[in-house]
Amino acid sequence: MASRAPDSLTGPSHALAASARSATERQACSVSAGAEVIADGNVHVYGVLRGRALAGAAGDTQARIISTCFEAELVAVAGYYLTFEGGFPEENRSKPTLIHLDHGTEPAVLRLKAINIR
Repeated sequence: MASRAPDSLTGPSHALAASARSATERQACSVSAGAEVIADGNVHVYGVLRGRALAGAAGDTQARIISTCFEAELVAVAGYYLTFEGGFPEENRSKPTLIHLDHGTEPAVLRLKAINIR
């Protein structure tokens, strides 16, 4: 189950974006362990996502995270987050994955969906 992020986060953060399509969408080649990419809208990682990806930072509950190789430390959409300290679901490990907020449940939860990008 996703948890609601606190209003303020402490600790160091690093932003990595190879290019930005717009002010609300971020695209990265890869996100290393310990690195972070944040966007008000969607986050697309066209490589390995080992760090943290935060989409919908301004509260956009329709934001998505897409990674072609999912190995994230943390993912968040509109303040709802998942960590993977206990390991990854096998259907998503090192595979293309879509992360989105499921509004059909109360409270809302983040869903990971394996995707076919070929």
